[in-house]
Amino acid sequence: MEAQRRRAPRGENALNAARTEIVVASRLLVTVATVAALVASTAYGADAMRDSVTLPLRAHLTDGSSVEANAVGPWWDDFIQVVDTTGRTQYLSRFKIASIRDARDLDLTKRVVLGRKNFGEQPQQPPVPPVTRVPEPYRVTIRNEGTLPAAFVGSSTNDFVRIIDGGGARRYVPAYQIQAVVDSNGADVTRSVLDKRKSLGIAPSEVRPWRPPSKPRSPISGVIAQGAVLFRTGGFDHYESGSVLFQVDIGGMKRVGERYGIGATAFYSGDDNIMNVGVKARGRRLLGHSFVVDLAPGAILATSEDRATQTATPAFVCEADVTFKGWLSMAGQVEARDRQYLRHRYDSQRGGFTSYQVTDNDLAWYLGFKIGGPGGLPAVFVTSALLFAFNSIESTFAPSP
Repeated sequence: MEAQRRRAPRGENALNAARTEIVVASRLLVTVATVAALVASTAYGADAMRDSVTLPLRAHLTDGSSVEANAVGPWWDDFIQVVDTTGRTQYLSRFKIASIRDARDLDLTKRVVLGRKNFGEQPQQPPVPPVTRVPEPYRVTIRNEGTLPAAFVGSSTNDFVRIIDGGGARRYVPAYQIQAVVDSNGADVTRSVLDKRKSLGIAPSEVRPWRPPSKPRSPISGVIAQGAVLFRTGGFDHYESGSVLFQVDIGGMKRVGERYGIGATAFYSGDDNIMNVGVKARGRRLLGHSFVVDLAPGAILATSEDRATQTATPAFVCEADVTFKGWLSMAGQVEARDRQYLRHRYDSQRGGFTSYQVTDNDLAWYLGFKIGGPGGLPAVFVTSALLFAFNSIESTFAPSP
């Protein structure tokens, strides 16, 4: 009994110690949670203060000028969208912007350019101005439809009559469906409109629907459609291949960095002797604001020749371009191919000529220009027409091997 009495205080002491540890741990957890909440709220408040700006904003450009704006934010690729205080939207290259600051002189440049954040009031569709209706002094009777009021009635092209109501809504009706046109005095003016082709009344101003600003074209990424004329400056026998190469490239580029892009194109090319089809991998580097440099190694996968030469495929091709404003390029190209030439020699033992083939690894160097961008599709069409026409004409008049 006495031993049990001695052990009881020890058990109670252990229980009390465990309770004390639980209380201390709970208080510690509450303290840590409170501190974490205070830190989070402080950081959130700091971010909110950083993201809140005072209008108007001002974009300072590298040429020394500045634009006062209500909104600034990133746009496609390397462009910054700037909405000035009048609501006009501009798209400026990020390389033309020296700094972006708000009315308190808070620097927002890195957060806009690198963090790709928007600041200010974003542009919205402007309200459509109310339409001021003009008087409608004419009544136009249309077969099987009835009578319409009109502010303006006049003949249009292809035997149509243009009818405009007082709100500016336009309608074109075939002349044979017009039964009568009567003015406010009750006079019939149908013949003046249909026969004399006169225009009567006053046409209200047309309210055009709002359209969002157009997006600028990126010089790094996008669709590639180019037509090229390249002049051979060296290599290949002049008697076996032409000196002018027409080439068409079609493909695309994808931006992979601030100034870099990668892509691929398929091409076909030809001169007066040979037609080529192949592919190229393309790498692009932006230089400044207006120039890009392309390097495009590739392979000729198939050929078709008309004379006494045969090209082994695949053959190597590599192109280098310098493009200005995305549409005009100075291009250089090299082709390396194994060509089999048919040669003839006099055989004294047989008393006549015999033919034999010679295989050489030939290089051809080209220099010329390319047109792409806005003029890419017309250039592709014109270059293709010249390629096939030139090759067909030369093939028709070329002597047989």
